[in-house]
Amino acid sequence: MGQQNKINQISNRYSWLVSALFFIILIVSSQSVQAKETVALQGENQTCTAIDLVVVIDQSDSMFITNDKNGRRFDAAKTIVNYLGNHATWLCPEQEIQHRVAVIGFGDRSIYVADDEGEDNPYRQDIAIYLPPTTIPQDVDFASDTELREAWKSYRDGTASNLINSGRSNNLNATDHRSGLLGARDILQEWRNEPLPAIGIRRQAVIMITDGEPCLFWRGCDNLPEGDFYSIQPDLNLINDLTNANGNDFPFRGDSNPDSVFISVLLLSQRNQDFTQSFLSTWENIAESHGGTLKEARSAPRLSPLIAEMLQPIVQSSLQSVTCGQSFWITPYANNLTFLYAFALVDDEDIDVRINILRDGEEIEVQRGQASSPDVKITDYVVDGQNESYVFAPPVPGEYRLEVSGQVNCADFLDVKIESRPVSGQVLVPDESAVYPATPQFPFYNEQVTDRFQIMVTDNDGNSLQEFPGYPLMLEAIVTSADGVHEQHFTPADFVKIEDGVYESKTPIQTPVSGGYTWQLFATVKHPDPTAAPLPVFNSQGSFTANEVLTFGFELDTPIEGDSLNLNTVQGNRQVPQSIPVLVNMLDSTGNPLTNRLEIIPELKEVFEARLYQGATLIETIILQAKPGSTHQFTGEFTNAQSNNILTPGIYTIDVEALWDRDDYNVLNYAPYNKMESVNISQYVVVPLTAVITPSQSALTLHEDDWRANMLQGGRLQPFDFQIEIVNALTNETLPLETVLADPNATIQAAVIPPSGNPMPVPLTSLANENFQQLLGQNIGTDVAEEGEYQIELQTGDLPLHEGYAWSTSEQIASFSRQDTIKTTPATWRTIGLVILLLSTALTAVTIRIWTGGPSGKLEIVSRGTYGDQQTEAGPWRLRRMPRKNRVRHTWLKRNDIKHLIVRKTEPLDPDQKRALHVIAVDKNGSHVYDSILYPDFPEPFIEGEIVYK
Repeated sequence: MGQQNKINQISNRYSWLVSALFFIILIVSSQSVQAKETVALQGENQTCTAIDLVVVIDQSDSMFITNDKNGRRFDAAKTIVNYLGNHATWLCPEQEIQHRVAVIGFGDRSIYVADDEGEDNPYRQDIAIYLPPTTIPQDVDFASDTELREAWKSYRDGTASNLINSGRSNNLNATDHRSGLLGARDILQEWRNEPLPAIGIRRQAVIMITDGEPCLFWRGCDNLPEGDFYSIQPDLNLINDLTNANGNDFPFRGDSNPDSVFISVLLLSQRNQDFTQSFLSTWENIAESHGGTLKEARSAPRLSPLIAEMLQPIVQSSLQSVTCGQSFWITPYANNLTFLYAFALVDDEDIDVRINILRDGEEIEVQRGQASSPDVKITDYVVDGQNESYVFAPPVPGEYRLEVSGQVNCADFLDVKIESRPVSGQVLVPDESAVYPATPQFPFYNEQVTDRFQIMVTDNDGNSLQEFPGYPLMLEAIVTSADGVHEQHFTPADFVKIEDGVYESKTPIQTPVSGGYTWQLFATVKHPDPTAAPLPVFNSQGSFTANEVLTFGFELDTPIEGDSLNLNTVQGNRQVPQSIPVLVNMLDSTGNPLTNRLEIIPELKEVFEARLYQGATLIETIILQAKPGSTHQFTGEFTNAQSNNILTPGIYTIDVEALWDRDDYNVLNYAPYNKMESVNISQYVVVPLTAVITPSQSALTLHEDDWRANMLQGGRLQPFDFQIEIVNALTNETLPLETVLADPNATIQAAVIPPSGNPMPVPLTSLANENFQQLLGQNIGTDVAEEGEYQIELQTGDLPLHEGYAWSTSEQIASFSRQDTIKTTPATWRTIGLVILLLSTALTAVTIRIWTGGPSGKLEIVSRGTYGDQQTEAGPWRLRRMPRKNRVRHTWLKRNDIKHLIVRKTEPLDPDQKRALHVIAVDKNGSHVYDSILYPDFPEPFIEGEIVYK
């Protein structure tokens, strides 16, 4: 049990490893195989089948003693297990195949116990299980995973072999085929009761390995009287009854019926005499009625091939056999992926497999994982004892031959199989639902309204086909209208490879007439054999239809060819880019405005794109919008600028391109007859102009500079002049009048507006010579006697200009002031005369006053005597009318430190007095030692006396 558990653990962990390595695999990617001479490799397109198989081995005395002393039957059992592992792992890796297999031995060792029907019971005593039911799983990455591969080899060479080999010494005496079949029936029934997940078809089968006729103890096979003959017919009858194809034990109701059981027989014997005819006939009938075969193996080298021939019809695959030693071709593209399997059929022979490739006269040899030419790429090589696995990706096309060194007939040593899978060539465009518009030829035919042929070629894995150098895929196609009138041919030169596996015709499919069309497409490639015809790779055919359509188009309405447009407008002193309006009309097939635009392109928001060019330089791109309320007009404007700056003058081109494509309108009913319209226009720069008004200096005074006229005549008015120049507002350059003015000789007027606001029209005269370019206003203002702010106003908008010029403002105003100076104002001179008169009068009055305003009377200094009498100390001094201020000096005053007296006439403070004097005494230091008002006869104390005014 411990050994069995270990086996189960290994089997569970490395279940995928129950795949045999007794083969040589050549994986040839993206290639095909075609027979040379008798080997025909046509893809069978068969599907692999999972199998529940019981191998029933004859363990009778004759096997041990005579017919199979070396145990070839156990080698056959191992070969069967390995074959199923190879099948699941290599032949059907993408189909998730799982096989179940068991190996049992049978004989006849039971004690005679007969039931009412004369049967031998119990049959289980006559059988032994060597390999219990085992599952061989799928999805094994055997070739690339070294660890798993080595684990499988250990399992195969050790435990698995030991299980099967455990029967090598298990002699079960006589031969009871029926017991072996009953044991197989029980195992098959168990498998039916435990089904695996349903993946395609699953079959049940039995392979019987025996050395000859039945021999049952209970019928006295081992104890016959001398001279008696043992009749096998009763035993054969029981076997026939048990294996009745219409019965329930081993039914067979057709290859695809899941209840059917396949039965095959391998007769393994080294005896010289033939098998009895009844024995052979019985087993041939059983095998034939159960979808199997009967094979005889008299020599060891033929054992494994016979097993392969027995299993192949049951498990099936897309592989085909080629005969080892015979040549066959590897051709490009005819088949996409080719596997070459070489099963080693002899375990005890030291075989050496060599692959010879003949390519373009060059012979290449591949042996032991090495190729004699670098052109042969061996992407993987696995060796396991005498078995080898090659992977060529990709292989070179040519003539191939597999040989075994030292062997003339290597077919006895290798069972070589080839998997043939055709490439998939699919015509993507056109498909059956394709409908194209039937449009006439140029100018209405648009190549963009129909499709080009497009073909996708993939290998069996769904990868894009990669062409081989020297072997291009050649495509041809024919398109024919239903009436046979139109036929379009596409040669190989008409197709191009867009990318790996994708091809497209250079020109579109033409559909000039309405109705049905059919097409045929053929793909070929040259054969590696230069004497052979090209190889068909695939072909395809289909159909499509074409509908009659209505044409529509458009015209560029605005601007028109040759228009001369201004690049800018003038705003003040700035040049502002002038937009260019664009107007497009959609037209029907008759050239009239379209009335059903929304029926043609209902969803398209952006219908036209307009582009402005100067030479080859793209200036601006805009999208035209549908004009509100219109069914056929689209408008837009170019800003006509770069970085908000005006462009340079010159010739410009406007292209208008329709943005519709096949997705925007119903190509079955409509077709555009144009997609682009262009016009050439010229553009010029508009220069901003301004009028510079310059008043003359004489205009600053209102009256003439003449004092006698101003004083005696009331003043004469001073006339003034002004000049006007037309200048470039950007450069301030004065421009010639005849250059800018449309009519330099026309009557031009300016207006002078005095402070009162009543404008005076002023006719201007032109002064234009090589030195001056002026409009003059002369001798103006002789009848306007207003001081203040004057304005000279010129309405520039009234002056027409040549093309290329514009006024920066509609009017130009210059201001100046007319003010009289002191010298020119008449009122000033009148004031001067009045002032002179007044001054004369004032001078006279002052003179009079000066001479008549001094004090009058006498002034003296007196003292009082003892008796009150008055005594004069100084004076009296007579006061004078001139000057108004009298100074009195006297020795007495000097003696009393008085420098002088200052005497003025003053107004009396006393209302009763008529006169009064203001007297000040000044000492030597200039100080006033006395300051008082004196009235007549009213003495005032003064020094040591009194001062008296009389």
